[in-house]
Amino acid sequence: KAKTLFVDGSGLQAPVFTQQQMRSLDRILDISYDLPELYVSTCSSYPYNLTCQRALTCGAQKFSVTPGMDLQVEQVRGENPDGLKFAPQIRWTAAAGKKYTLIFIDFFSSSQF
Repeated sequence: KAKTLFVDGSGLQAPVFTQQQMRSLDRILDISYDLPELYVSTCSSYPYNLTCQRALTCGAQKFSVTPGMDLQVEQVRGENPDGLKFAPQIRWTAAAGKKYTLIFIDFFSSSQF
C-alpha cells in the first residue's frame, strides 16, 4: 500500500463519503493559513533568488485546506526571504482520553523551499 500511495501517487484523492459516514463524523480538523504577500527577485537570499532574472510577487492569501485540495509549495511555505516564519493554524475539538497525531509531509515536491 505504501508504494501505491507514495511512489505511484494513486489513492491520494479525497474519498467519496456516504451520507451515513458523514453523519458519523465527530471531529472536524481545520487547517488554515494567513500568508502575507511574498516578493522575490535576484536580490533575495538563496534559494529565493533563483527566479530566472525576474522579480515575482505572490499576493497575500488566507485560506483553509480542504480534502483533495491542490496546493502549491508557495502556499504552504514556512518562511519568507526575510526570515519571517509561518505556520498553519490547526484547530479541532479534542476528546478527553484520546491521543492524536498530526503529520504534515510533502513527499512529492522536489522544491528546496
